[in-house]
Amino acid sequence: MNFDFPLSAVDITMLGVINVGVFISAVLVLLMQPGFMLFEAGTVSRKNVLNNIFKNIVDLSVGGIVFWLIGWQTLSGQGPIIGYLQEFGLTREPPKAATLTAVDALLFLFNFGFVSASATICSGAVTGRISPYVYVVFAAVYVAVIYPVLGFIFWHPASALYGVFHDFAGAMIVHGAGAAAGLAGAILLRPRIGFNGYDPVGVGRETMFRLTVSHAPHNMPLAALGMFLLWLGWFGFNAGTLLAGGVEAAVGASFAVQEARIGELFSSFGQIAVNTAIAPCAAVVATVVVQSMLREPLNMMTLLNSVIAGLVGVTAGADIMPVAGAALVGVVAAIAYRVTARSLVRLSIDDPVSVVAAHGVAGVIAAVAAGLAKPDDTATWLSQLIFASAIFGGVFVVSLVAFKLADLLCRVVAMIFGAAPLNHIWSVGYMRVHHETEIVGLDEELHGQDGYNFRDRG
Repeated sequence: MNFDFPLSAVDITMLGVINVGVFISAVLVLLMQPGFMLFEAGTVSRKNVLNNIFKNIVDLSVGGIVFWLIGWQTLSGQGPIIGYLQEFGLTREPPKAATLTAVDALLFLFNFGFVSASATICSGAVTGRISPYVYVVFAAVYVAVIYPVLGFIFWHPASALYGVFHDFAGAMIVHGAGAAAGLAGAILLRPRIGFNGYDPVGVGRETMFRLTVSHAPHNMPLAALGMFLLWLGWFGFNAGTLLAGGVEAAVGASFAVQEARIGELFSSFGQIAVNTAIAPCAAVVATVVVQSMLREPLNMMTLLNSVIAGLVGVTAGADIMPVAGAALVGVVAAIAYRVTARSLVRLSIDDPVSVVAAHGVAGVIAAVAAGLAKPDDTATWLSQLIFASAIFGGVFVVSLVAFKLADLLCRVVAMIFGAAPLNHIWSVGYMRVHHETEIVGLDEELHGQDGYNFRDRG
């Protein structure tokens, strides 16, 4: 690690703090993977528990390899994709600044946690009916191209749009983008059989009733444990971003100035951590108050998703909001989640884990709140809203194309190698599993096991 400017003793100490801090934060962000796994597994039907675990493993494993080979090059401002962006005028000469940063390996690890989280968010909206092969191909495309291009455009100093959209830790770039991709998949796949009376194959009234009942979350303690792991990992997500972004070096500064700079850094770090704690607390309190005022049961799934909505809501502006602002945005995000989740059900859009409401709409709320927190900057609430909507819409459209391409690729592979052994998996459109597989459960049909009894079929 070489710097083209002199380092003071304080700078050398700060480098150690930054590298250790980024590593710990990366581990916390990766801890969100078991959080997502448990939250999704507890939220879905008992017969699809293993399939959700499978998707989480695929997000992390396939995503890690693809991100290392392709995605990281783009996100860090290198590789052939950057050349294409340059042709469209989306790059510029990055400003030169004396900045202390972590080593590239740790920055890769930290960003790997971000991209795997974003891909996992998408998986929650398509669970229970998507072909595992189509999902693997789409996840690879998402990690290799969609997320890295989006991250470069808004986060890299060499991007022409750097600094015009304030999204500190990825409320839209990570969470909103994952939710937009999930919405695209959910619309293409159509609902699970039994959701809002959806019965494309005529399974009959008795089976429809059984399927409708089975769609309910089957293990709430599991989902609650996943939520707490997500909340814990979010501290690395938000506070760790401050260190991962680098710290200005003290070139030629007096010791008093350097000391003040260190104090300001750790004060900001602490403020971000407090905001990350308070926003979801306010979201839960608001949800309980609303449910009590409307004389509704204190639904636990609503409470758990309110926590996530509050966390997403504070993510874009955690670095600039006062604690009261973080609490307020948590309340607004929780209410927006509730309204959106119910609206999607009325529209018969099947989102089993509520990622569109808890991550997508809350991400837009987060972007607007960040603009309101700094009204004299370029990131006004209106520009923030425009950019957030453009991100959501853009990723949605690109994901529609990516899902169809993944579907087409699986068709081509099946034509070349023969699909007979997989006929029980695929329906006419390869993107969705066969209706018999869906009714019996993906665990039994695809994985040959039961999530709790482990009846191995060999």
